[in-house]
Amino acid sequence: MKKLIIVIFLLVGLVPTIYSQTSTSLSFGVPKIFWDYSGNIDGLRTVNRNGWSINLSHEKLNEKGLILGMELGVNKYTNRFQFGRVSYGIKEIHHFSILPFIGFRHLIKGSRIGVKGKMAFGIGWNNQDNLEYLDDHAFQASRTAYNEPLYDITFSGTQTVNHRIFPILKPNLELHYAVGKSSSIFIRGVLGFTFIKDVIERDFPEVIYEGETYHANHTTSLSYSSLELGYSIRWRN
Repeated sequence: MKKLIIVIFLLVGLVPTIYSQTSTSLSFGVPKIFWDYSGNIDGLRTVNRNGWSINLSHEKLNEKGLILGMELGVNKYTNRFQFGRVSYGIKEIHHFSILPFIGFRHLIKGSRIGVKGKMAFGIGWNNQDNLEYLDDHAFQASRTAYNEPLYDITFSGTQTVNHRIFPILKPNLELHYAVGKSSSIFIRGVLGFTFIKDVIERDFPEVIYEGETYHANHTTSLSYSSLELGYSIRWRN
């Protein structure tokens, strides 16, 4: 992994000086991660709720539309345990990224509209804690009119962070609208692929539901999708 980090910085340092324009962009998005499930109790889930991402990028553009640059980002995912109609919040997930990228810009003649396609590849890092869940009774907090648990379920298990550092491949497409001679607003669609199945794993070997014992396993690669809104400012060297 150290070698990968060195290669990333060398690539950025070798960006040609013939590029005639540079720009800096800031974007805000709503990312969503994906969870995989196994076990014999399908109803116990980890679900996503509101999250956010902030991305700061700097790029160089030549007259033919070729782009080279670097992006720094942070994503936060708020997630909940859910069973039936009941859910409750748990500690959010953060991941940070540093991503060199290459791309191409196309301007639509006679309009203020431009399109940028980029491919980024770099590393991500998450600071999650390993956790233990012991006889978690949180689902029993919701009660019926007769003061009985709406769902008689408890579970024990662990959250394990298997990979603190992981690769990210991030293709994205931006649609820009010029609001001045040197600035634009844009929307961006993003996909992030980590290619590691179990960056974070939640294993519940003992789930007791209405007196019966089950097991469940939740894993996420931290691969994600996001829709972002951003602002870009350009200047010449």
